[in-house]
Amino acid sequence: MAHPDNPTVDRCLSEIKNGSMDSLAVLYDITSKPLYALTYSYFKNREDAEDALSDTYLKIVREIGHFQGQNGFNWIYTICKNICLNLLKRKKRESAVDLSDEKTVNLLDAKDSAETVIEDESGIIAHAKRHLKTHEFEIVMLHAVGGFLFKDIAKLHGKLEATVRWQYHNAIKKLQKLIGEVIL
Repeated sequence: MAHPDNPTVDRCLSEIKNGSMDSLAVLYDITSKPLYALTYSYFKNREDAEDALSDTYLKIVREIGHFQGQNGFNWIYTICKNICLNLLKRKKRESAVDLSDEKTVNLLDAKDSAETVIEDESGIIAHAKRHLKTHEFEIVMLHAVGGFLFKDIAKLHGKLEATVRWQYHNAIKKLQKLIGEVIL
């Protein structure tokens, strides 16, 4: 997945800041796919991912006065990521707890219960979130699930591509070791 052209994103954001809402449609066209990949990596369902994406564009318009004129995609990415994290926290608080359900009680008693937000059939994503460092998990999700290229992830995090690639491979090795221990 290609990283959106920062000068174009910066130009659109500057035009929105100056009152041109026509530029919002252009901004959406060039940023919605990578941002949707990010939101989907957090929620694993279309409805919540689309809600987070919509909230992102609303917040961009509300907070446009804070845009400094450069690194626009990074600014938008940070907004989107924070919205996802806040929505996950809110969903966790709002979810009803059935204390008669043995599985729920066991999860509440577990040391890492706060880390069991993401579930998938194989459990690999939940294990990854629980056992990887936050930045490692994010890199794995962006690359393996979101389809981001290492160079694009590096730009988003302000790191060298080689560093991101190394962190990704180390995270995968941790997961392979963890899965091997779980199976054995």
